Amino acid sequence: MLRRNALVSVLITAAMLGVTGSAMAADDKLNSAISDTLHRYADALKASDVEAVGEVYESDAVFMPPNAPPIEGAAAVKGAYGQLFKAVKLDLAFEIDEIHEFGSDWAFVRTQSKGTAQPAADKGEPRPELNKEVFLMHRAPTGQWLISRYIFSAIK
Repeated sequence: MLRRNALVSVLITAAMLGVTGSAMAADDKLNSAISDTLHRYADALKASDVEAVGEVYESDAVFMPPNAPPIEGAAAVKGAYGQLFKAVKLDLAFEIDEIHEFGSDWAFVRTQSKGTAQPAADKGEPRPELNKEVFLMHRAPTGQWLISRYIFSAIK
């Protein structure tokens, strides 16, 4: 009897480890995919590339910059970034604080970004840029994670 209980215990532990391992692999895959989207977004910002920014946003995305009304839809979002890129040169890196997946195609992401902002009219040194962000990400039918909603504020 003791031997059978020990075997059952070993099987249950192995099954639990298998589930945990699978869950960790799924989390790693999610983290990697979302991190990839945020890296592409940061690269697009650094290059002041409106088209590349548009590629990481959903068609019905909402961009919510501070002290401004929400900007809704792909064309309006690209237009807002076009104006931004005329005014400032950005070089940011995003650090992911947390990712929470809900459902099979949605994730909440909280980040911090650090880098520099160089106003177009200013020929001096770039200024430090520190922000905190919340992204609502959606997995497209292609499997790529895209920005559905994005809000941020400066850290002073």
